[in-house]
Amino acid sequence: MLAFIDESGQPHPNDPNSFSTLVALCVQEADHRELSRQLFTAKRTLLGRETPYELKALEVLNDRTYRRQRHTKWELAERCFSLFEQLDLTTFGVVMRRPANEPNIRSDWLPYQHLFLLQRVNALARARAEQATLIYDGQGMNVQGRNLSTCISNYIFRVAMRRGQLEHVVDSAFFVDSRVTPGIQMADLAAGALRLREQLQVDGDDGNFAAAIRRFAAAVAKSTRSDLVNDNGRSLRGILYLREGWHYDRRAVDGAINARELEAPYEPAWEDAGPFVESIDVDSLGFQFSQGSERESRGTRA
Repeated sequence: MLAFIDESGQPHPNDPNSFSTLVALCVQEADHRELSRQLFTAKRTLLGRETPYELKALEVLNDRTYRRQRHTKWELAERCFSLFEQLDLTTFGVVMRRPANEPNIRSDWLPYQHLFLLQRVNALARARAEQATLIYDGQGMNVQGRNLSTCISNYIFRVAMRRGQLEHVVDSAFFVDSRVTPGIQMADLAAGALRLREQLQVDGDDGNFAAAIRRFAAAVAKSTRSDLVNDNGRSLRGILYLREGWHYDRRAVDGAINARELEAPYEPAWEDAGPFVESIDVDSLGFQFSQGSERESRGTRA
């Protein structure tokens, strides 16, 4: 199984977006060629055989493109989001508000939004009795000053293997050129649609463009699964709304953030997002949640 992972926005106080999202698009290896064929055909039909074009939510999912209804970019977006219903794609996502302060998780730790996403990818691969290969946009190898590849390896070898977790995720992530990787482009569109839906909802925008984005986001949401469990048997929702507290090392904020606050996700902007809300299984996180001792690695609560 292939898991294409991309983000829209960054959970950072300087990010211009009020929300950021992280998405994993999972596809069976045997089905990947059909996904590539569909995107190649759509681009060739709408943009011309010799036109190289990378699908980016920032360029495609905007009000200007929407107003030009016959613009080929919007037509291309329509075709792409229809693939979430036509093909056997499974999507997971993490939705985050823009934090008030700069995230201060240690540089060698895997950011929690990535960890929670990997738990979902692992759960799907386990249900399918397969191994999941993680594929990231090569431009995202360094996330907010940290080497994401190193963080993933650190977590898998220092925590997951010792605790018998994430056994269905290949331990080495791959970083690719999104310009030639259809799966990454689809993940980028999905992340963009989820982020825009949150933003437009909060802004109170109920115009035609917002309705179109809601339709795209609904197609993504329908492709998720909320019937999976993590390695501790705890239910996982396909789309997780993450509280701001998870962006900070709780030991570095003078007790202002405790385990109970971290476990409770914030109320999402979506009116129909209730089924996606869950509490966090602190016990499944390992040493990153606390000091790293054997006692604390079992999920000691504040």
